Amino acid sequence: MKRNKNKNPIQIETDEWWYKGCFIQEQIHPELLKYHVFKDTIEQETIGTTNSFVRAKEMCVDNEVKDYKIGWRSFLF
Repeated sequence: MKRNKNKNPIQIETDEWWYKGCFIQEQIHPELLKYHVFKDTIEQETIGTTNSFVRAKEMCVDNEVKDYKIGWRSFLF
């Protein structure tokens, strides 16, 4: 599989991005932190949550998945 050489997350949905083998989802809920970060694996393990998109990207870098399951290309039409 080709890797994402882009240094920026790729937006795959209105409030979802793929970056470094991880998903970043924006959550709209008053009691939850704004961004949920989880791995692109079969188990989709949660990495963490944060109110900062910059921190969400850092979480992806720190937990990069090289052998991801879906990848950003599967979201292209």
